[in-house]
Amino acid sequence: LDRVVRQVRESRANEAALRQLHHTQDERVADRTRTLSLLHDVAATANGIYDVEQAFARVLQLVCRSLQWRCGRVHVSSHHDGVLIPSGIEYADQPELLSRIAASPVPPPTLCREASWLERSFRELQPTFVRNMHFHPREVVRQFALDMQFSGAAAVPVVVGKEVAAVMEFFADQEIQHRPRLQETLANIGIQLGRVVERKQAERSVRESEERFRMLVSSVEDYAIFLLDTGGHVVSWNAGARRIKGYESREVLGRHVSCFYAPRDQAAGLPARHLELAAARGRWATEIELVRAGGERYWASSVITALRDEAGELRGFAKVTHDVTRRKQLEKEIADRTSAEQLRIGQDLHDGLGQQLTGLAYEA
Repeated sequence: LDRVVRQVRESRANEAALRQLHHTQDERVADRTRTLSLLHDVAATANGIYDVEQAFARVLQLVCRSLQWRCGRVHVSSHHDGVLIPSGIEYADQPELLSRIAASPVPPPTLCREASWLERSFRELQPTFVRNMHFHPREVVRQFALDMQFSGAAAVPVVVGKEVAAVMEFFADQEIQHRPRLQETLANIGIQLGRVVERKQAERSVRESEERFRMLVSSVEDYAIFLLDTGGHVVSWNAGARRIKGYESREVLGRHVSCFYAPRDQAAGLPARHLELAAARGRWATEIELVRAGGERYWASSVITALRDEAGELRGFAKVTHDVTRRKQLEKEIADRTSAEQLRIGQDLHDGLGQQLTGLAYEA
């Protein structure tokens, strides 16, 4: 009988252990599924939302809902002095919770300076955790946790290159244990958001560069610099083009580049030919006689450059024209003077030789 009782007890213990094992495995599968789902949603946010503030707000919501944390907020980095500043981007599972945080005796800026997990996350470029703020060595943090009924806290750096652009801070009403998988997940989320920030910075840099270039091109008056679409129609106009060609932008935008050519060159198909050569060779340069808005003709050095995208598709043309009429006039004057001088020298030689031959004839 004792042996039977022991066997029953052992069987029940084995069944309990097996159930516990299955439960643990189920929890691990659920945790892994939740983690993968969170990373997928964050990646979709990082790739689909181009506004940095909206991306931060969405990620705060995703993390809190997935991990069952109460709220989160973003502190941006002031790079010149390394201070974390509350950005105003925040999320809470209950709207009134944010009002309670704002009305807390421990204001957010003070908490930023006092919360060592924020400092460590900023300094180490890694997520940091506080298992239970009620046992934190700083009184101000313990008081904040007591007032807000929070327990665990976490900080996640948003890394761009080797610098921290911001730190996301989260609070939970349960303890947050430091687990390698959790740290890896949050670090990945910080990297994904860092790409959003980096993309925004790159876009801002490109816009600023384009604006500086546009201002530079617009202010140049010695060269006509303008763009053509793939069909050869004018789509931009600068001050130099207005001065050299005599057209205001409202008069010329949308017109075909052939309007700058002399009638005989238009009839010969030169405008289309020049665009074809530029498209085929990448660049076409020539000196040609063109026509101003009032019908006056002038000599110009003209360069047409084909503009292609990364795939090699033709997107249009850039045309740079410089008025070389004065140079042509000087070249003609020099040529005329050289020709006249050569004629004079030839005449002098002819006359001198004739006199010498005449003298020799008399002597003979």
